[in-house]
Amino acid sequence: MKIIRNKQLLFDLLAIGLTLALFYWIKSVGFSYRFGDGNAYFYMADQFLRGLLPYRDFLIADPPLLILLLAGVKAVIGNNIILFQAVPILLESATAIILFLETRKKLPNLARFTPALYLFSFLILSTTDYLTGLHFVTLFIALAYYLRNKPYLSGLFWGLATLIKLYVIPGFLGWIIWLKLNKQTKLLQKTIISYVLTGAIFMLPFLIIAPWPVIDQIIIHQFNRPAGISKVKIFSFFIMYDLVLLIMAGTSFFVAKNLKTILPLLGWIIFYLIFKDLYYLYLGVLAFWIILSINELFIYLKKSTQNSWLASNHQQLSIIIIISILFSQIVGLRIYHQTIQPKGLFPQVEAVAEFIKQLPQKSLYGSHEVAPLVALKAGLQLFNNHADTNAQLFGSGVLDKKKISTEAAQQGVYLLTKVANIPQNPDVDIGYDGYFDQEVFERYCQRLEIFDGPGFELFTDIAVYECSKD
Repeated sequence: MKIIRNKQLLFDLLAIGLTLALFYWIKSVGFSYRFGDGNAYFYMADQFLRGLLPYRDFLIADPPLLILLLAGVKAVIGNNIILFQAVPILLESATAIILFLETRKKLPNLARFTPALYLFSFLILSTTDYLTGLHFVTLFIALAYYLRNKPYLSGLFWGLATLIKLYVIPGFLGWIIWLKLNKQTKLLQKTIISYVLTGAIFMLPFLIIAPWPVIDQIIIHQFNRPAGISKVKIFSFFIMYDLVLLIMAGTSFFVAKNLKTILPLLGWIIFYLIFKDLYYLYLGVLAFWIILSINELFIYLKKSTQNSWLASNHQQLSIIIIISILFSQIVGLRIYHQTIQPKGLFPQVEAVAEFIKQLPQKSLYGSHEVAPLVALKAGLQLFNNHADTNAQLFGSGVLDKKKISTEAAQQGVYLLTKVANIPQNPDVDIGYDGYFDQEVFERYCQRLEIFDGPGFELFTDIAVYECSKD
């Protein structure tokens, strides 16, 4: 028996090791600076280490835990900012291992496959190119689920996940409803107490220091955000490439009928259908629960006693399902490598930073995907610490575009924008309208340089303007 256990452990370690090695190799191909919200978060983390506080000293439209966690990362990696790109990869690897440990409880022979099912899903492949907070959220939720029988710890991790992104709440409500329906009263009470205390204790200092900015930026902003990308486009994007995975999860819903995984998923799906400004990355939190649902299907097949054929062939059928999913993921991997991984690259960041360092010193302002990263690389400050200049902040009324643009021009700034790569019309200045007023731009801004980006996408060139009333 001991020999069998050792052999199984060896196979498990080998399978997990090969899975992680392949995942790291795939991600290393696109390991580069990228556009995205993460660049603003990197800058905020740096400012926190310099003594500045969220809400009081700079705007952040989410709870603040992500910035504190990234500040810890920044303290370790120093000026090697590129290493921030490794954070999503490492966090999702940890989540995959938790899935393995969870699956091994009831499916020891199949557990070794779950890291691959998870990591090579299109949801995970396509979202781990960017650091957005999603991957901390997923890891904390995975820990909350794994520790569900230790409610104070489970509530703590649910709370920590919520302190990164508020879209955790619908899934948590689904989990609470399951505990209630399952009549686990003590677990329910302790989980809620731990969850509430985690949020209250952590947010209290920020509410004392800057009460109105906290309410305005975290709550009011979320309800006033204008509509974003089409929900049909977002859902179809993932359904198309994770179709087999979703079919198996859907089958589990109908045959296994396990509310433990259905209710949190249902909570998020309802939220996604209601929330006006849905984005692709929000769906990444579903991947963990989809794999759990498929595990419930395997457990159902294993425990089936009414059907003698299922009872005697459950293991073979489970292997067929796993192979079918993995084969579909090979197709998805090819599509990801050809069409998704090359997008969002920001290879000219070093050149832009060196160019600006040679100019008379001024603050930087511009796209939240560009200016914060360039500021870090050039060792310069952002104008009034405006790291997050997402157009939704102006659309919701949290920021006043005319006022900020006028103040920036009065002080004098270098404006950094993503502009379209249009060889036929190289003199068109566009791409700044989400965060800089057009009238102020036309009156006070002059183009200094444009840095060509990859031709794979339209908005990859970086324009540098000098905006000043002098």
